[in-house]
Amino acid sequence: MKYLTRMLAFTRLMTLRRQWKAIRAILYLLSAEQEAKLATLVFGEALRAERHPMPQFYGSEHVESYQPWGDAVDKAYEQSRDEDPRWAYKGIATWLAVVFYETRNAPLAGLQTLHKEVAHDFERLRALHERILAVRQAA
Repeated sequence: MKYLTRMLAFTRLMTLRRQWKAIRAILYLLSAEQEAKLATLVFGEALRAERHPMPQFYGSEHVESYQPWGDAVDKAYEQSRDEDPRWAYKGIATWLAVVFYETRNAPLAGLQTLHKEVAHDFERLRALHERILAVRQAA
């Protein structure tokens, strides 16, 4: 059973790595205005995911009791590839939030590394939104 669990975790890591590579490429191409819009969405998705009883399942429609993850990441990734930037940003924000919580306590070293990479951009965007709010309130 231990071997099967590690194999499933490794398969999940490969899927998330592939998706992260595409999402990270989008993040580095954003202008400051686009990044501010995405930061607002990330902040909102983070709040909603935190309030969910099981944040790693936030946004999932189909959750099986034996699965360690839901289908939200795959749906969000597909949405991130949408032609409409509003939908694409929403997908990226959801993907970041769910992957952040899904990999937070992962036992596999590769998933821990992925968590650190995702957490860096996730927290950076959350902090950007908080700075924008502080500037607006100070004005």
